[in-house]
Amino acid sequence: MRPQGIHQWRQCDGASFARNYYYDSMNFFEPKINGIFGNNGKMVGEFPIIYYTAACLYKVFGFHEFLLRLISLILFFIGLFYLYRTILFLLKDEFYSLICALLLFTSPVIIFYANNFLPDVPALSLAFIGYYYFLNYVKTCKPINLVWAALIFSLAGVLKITALIGFVAIIGVFVLSILFRRKNADENAWWKNFKHLLPFFLFPFLISLVWILYSKHYNAVNRTGYFLLTIRPLWEMSSDAIRDVLAQYRWNWSRQYFYSEFIKVIPFLVILIYLIPKRSFTMLAWFTMFLAGAALYVILFFAQFGVHDYYIICILLLPVAICVMLLYRINEWKPQWYSSPILRLTVLIFFGVCVYHGQYRTHERLNAPEDELQFFNMMDIEPYLNKIGVDINSRVISMGDPTSGVSLYLMNRKGWAQMSFTPFEPRDIVFFKKRGAKFLIAQTTWKPTAEKLKEYEPFMKNKIGEYKGASIYALTP
Repeated sequence: MRPQGIHQWRQCDGASFARNYYYDSMNFFEPKINGIFGNNGKMVGEFPIIYYTAACLYKVFGFHEFLLRLISLILFFIGLFYLYRTILFLLKDEFYSLICALLLFTSPVIIFYANNFLPDVPALSLAFIGYYYFLNYVKTCKPINLVWAALIFSLAGVLKITALIGFVAIIGVFVLSILFRRKNADENAWWKNFKHLLPFFLFPFLISLVWILYSKHYNAVNRTGYFLLTIRPLWEMSSDAIRDVLAQYRWNWSRQYFYSEFIKVIPFLVILIYLIPKRSFTMLAWFTMFLAGAALYVILFFAQFGVHDYYIICILLLPVAICVMLLYRINEWKPQWYSSPILRLTVLIFFGVCVYHGQYRTHERLNAPEDELQFFNMMDIEPYLNKIGVDINSRVISMGDPTSGVSLYLMNRKGWAQMSFTPFEPRDIVFFKKRGAKFLIAQTTWKPTAEKLKEYEPFMKNKIGEYKGASIYALTP
């Protein structure tokens, strides 16, 4: 599928980076999108390694968007496999470990974005690999495992800094271990080796900091502040805005994160984890730190949850971690319950319900009627544009596109979209003409009043084509 469905806007932004590398320049440090604002569309958010890799594949196999989807999907499946191995290290049971790892793949949000153009799921997947190598270090104390963990966490951090929440929880365990001077051999003495651990803790943060500073510099030089590189905290929101976010969660997002009944019982499962006796210090410390990190993240980015379902992806490991912790604690407390067929059957039934829920919600996302898909008529317009003389080098004005350039990306043309819900004024069109605009495309979403339409008549005298309701005009010099 082409970019479509929820957050088509952000999908096209990501895919646009790969396409511009392929068509314009393979200069890694010059990412840009199709929408021309700032300096010719030059801007950056996350580290563009996935988009650049896709562009390299385009050079070999030709432009096929499924290649970009495939990169994200492969990274996710690799991450899922390493998550399984990490859980197996903790639970020592293949059945429970497989169910817990695959539980993540029942989240409709994960299912949708794992095969998509955004970096959130790949970043989370890399973090899973980092956890595995860190646990290998805990088990073997071989420094090479820390090197791999540091490199992988660094890559996850530059893709999405929020993917490091679990990594920060590891640092928290390290600090607590020193403060409480754990001497129990079962807890392992991994935290005593400062020589290895200090570089490991610092490297991912330093790399992420360097990338954030570079991103801000690159965007400032190119006069754009499009990508969010700061927090959107709860305390800066009005009470009405907070209520809107909570309503959005209640009526929409809660069904998209996981099976909604499972989400409702999560607080009780967390309480149960802490009530079970025979506590494991290291495991509970990491879980507590991860829980606190997830809560802090929600507070710091609360405003984003009102419209962005994918902002939750970086903490979707939490429900999985709760299940793992609960099973781990049951095994510590009552091993006979842990190996009981009744518990295994209960877990399997619960997993089956989650699978059905994930499939059902994903079907909803991917099977919307064509008339509900934004700019569906632009999906296959490119051959027609080539036919009527609107070639790939032509700059166009997309009237009725309130995004950064969804229609521009789908048309494979550079130009100007409204980037707001305020239509272009005639003076804007004059300005764009001076900057090289040759064509005006009136989208089906552009519906001016008859009085307002008269103001645009000077720019709509030379109609050269129409495609599925979109009218195309050549702008006179």
